[in-house]
Amino acid sequence: MASGCFPVVGDLESVREWIEHDVNGLLCDPASPDSLAAATLRALEDAALRQRASVRNRELIAARADYRKVMPKAEAFYRDVIHEAQVRGRGGG
Repeated sequence: MASGCFPVVGDLESVREWIEHDVNGLLCDPASPDSLAAATLRALEDAALRQRASVRNRELIAARADYRKVMPKAEAFYRDVIHEAQVRGRGGG
């Protein structure tokens, strides 16, 4: 997504966090080669879908995966986890 590739991926819960079918990629049955083939062909044939998805994916990456935005949140999360573990270790929780 960050490099501009069009996602054709298995319809899994973790993937749906990033991909909305027919909006910024295509979801297919991960156990069905026919489903994957059909989605791949559609992606190759639908230039308008690829263009719309490209715009949306750049927006998503900028909002949710920019290193400068995400790392401070991850660091704060781990600081909180460590702090809670220390408090519990002292019998405080």
